[in-house]
Amino acid sequence: MNQDTHSLSSPKPMAPIKVNLDEFNISEDSFKPMTKGLGFHQDQKRASFKPSPKEVKPFGTARTQPKASTVLSSLAGGQAAKSSAQHMPTGLEAFYGAKGNPGNQNQINNQNILESKLDLNEEKTEPKITYKTASGGTQFFAWAIDLLVVISFVAVTGALLVFASGIQFQMFARLISTQDLIVFNTAIFSIYYLLYFTILDLSASPGKTIMGIRLLRTDNKNVTVKNTFTRALVSLLSSIALFLPMLLDFQGRLSDTKLVK
Repeated sequence: MNQDTHSLSSPKPMAPIKVNLDEFNISEDSFKPMTKGLGFHQDQKRASFKPSPKEVKPFGTARTQPKASTVLSSLAGGQAAKSSAQHMPTGLEAFYGAKGNPGNQNQINNQNILESKLDLNEEKTEPKITYKTASGGTQFFAWAIDLLVVISFVAVTGALLVFASGIQFQMFARLISTQDLIVFNTAIFSIYYLLYFTILDLSASPGKTIMGIRLLRTDNKNVTVKNTFTRALVSLLSSIALFLPMLLDFQGRLSDTKLVK
């Protein structure tokens, strides 16, 4: 038993295992490292993608440097365009009439002369209407005709009042005194006289139309209501002074009007 125990406690040395590689027909050249055989052993490199180089231009070159075609076309434009572009007027020259460029100044002066000549020709071609002051006799007869028209209006108004009252004319004359009748007729006549000449003299009253005259301002322009009313009022008040102001043409002087033919 001691022998068995001794044999278990001291194992026998085992011989090394030998493998004959010739039996497997494996050559040493068949073994390659992992880095070989997968394309890593090739020295040829793939072409890398590189951005194409861009031409760097200085700032403002596209605007400041014109192309050759543009320069040739501008030179072929003629000397007139070149001479006009040689001198660009500054702000002060443009404000004061481009004094620095005598060529432009002469051109402007010539244009102004032509325009003035055209204006003079247009003024010459315009027909000028000349008016002749109406004679005193023509003015008097025209006023007399208009006065008869106003008196007829007053008479018709009085007749209508008598007819509307239903009273006979003799009874009406007895009821109203002569003084009241004169005051009434004078008031009606004054109103009709002012309205008649103020309105109708704006164009031409019947008397002036018959005599072939018309009323204008002293500057040969059409009259206004102010002119006709002033003339009618002065001529009406001149009856107080025995129509002397009317003979002296006070109505024309105060109203800045005149009768022309």
